[in-house]
Amino acid sequence: MSGVGGVRTSLESWSPWRLEDERDELTHFAGLQDVAKQLTHLLKPSTLLDILQHFTIYATDNKKKKIKVVCRYQQYEGTNALVHRVLEGEIKKGLIWHFQGSGKSLLMLFAAQKLRRVEKLGNPTVLIVVDRIDLDTQITATFNSADVPNMVTTDNIKELHDLLERDSRKIIITMIHKFKEAYPDMNKRENIIVMVDEAHRTQEGDLGRKMRATLPNAFLFGLTGTPINKADKNTFWAFGALEDSNGYLLALTELSEVLKACKPCKNVSSPMKNGTLSPKTSIHFQNFGKPSRPMKS
Repeated sequence: MSGVGGVRTSLESWSPWRLEDERDELTHFAGLQDVAKQLTHLLKPSTLLDILQHFTIYATDNKKKKIKVVCRYQQYEGTNALVHRVLEGEIKKGLIWHFQGSGKSLLMLFAAQKLRRVEKLGNPTVLIVVDRIDLDTQITATFNSADVPNMVTTDNIKELHDLLERDSRKIIITMIHKFKEAYPDMNKRENIIVMVDEAHRTQEGDLGRKMRATLPNAFLFGLTGTPINKADKNTFWAFGALEDSNGYLLALTELSEVLKACKPCKNVSSPMKNGTLSPKTSIHFQNFGKPSRPMKS
């Protein structure tokens, strides 16, 4: 397996690069086919330049020291799948299933920055929606640490309403509960992208429906490590697109064999038991999900 890390990165902080490209030239010269495929993709000029421009940030650690953070493969894959869907503009939602500890906060950071930089999108608004105060604090700290420009948070319901009514073109971090007094069609602009963390919670009830009514033309992306498929709670209804295989825009859980057996989104069964991931399945993919830290140098 090939690995990647920044200059002077300690070995334990290196991370695997599991992307594969079927048009790999190195396979013909190296005996290790999987490694050759991964290196072929990683070493493409287009991939390296993309990582340098959109997937490398400088953050401040707990010791007030500047560190370089480079994306892991699941953050690269997830961000580009999301951005590609927005640029296509035909399908307005998507579900990204990641393993626990995969770095969804950084994925949303990379995606938000790349979306804001795409000239074709016309200065979009990006909303990052969470459902708990601790998650709000954590994601805000991640963005602040990386000095992400044009990012604002909302301390109360009125602040969120003001930002949407004034048609603010920023990255907005907010909580789903602040939509409880929102009214339909508050902002009907097309280039609004919403990313919902822990997408298996709160999205099927009144708060989730109010958010959708408030932003009727927005793109909606859900990120979760625990998708649910029940009659009263269904992550696939909220974010899964019928056009996506198995209901996922991207599934990076290392359960490729299980996912191949999943039924299409309209009749999703996915690797679950009683609507949630079975313990056996969870253990299987979490064992493959390490390392859990971003790469630093």
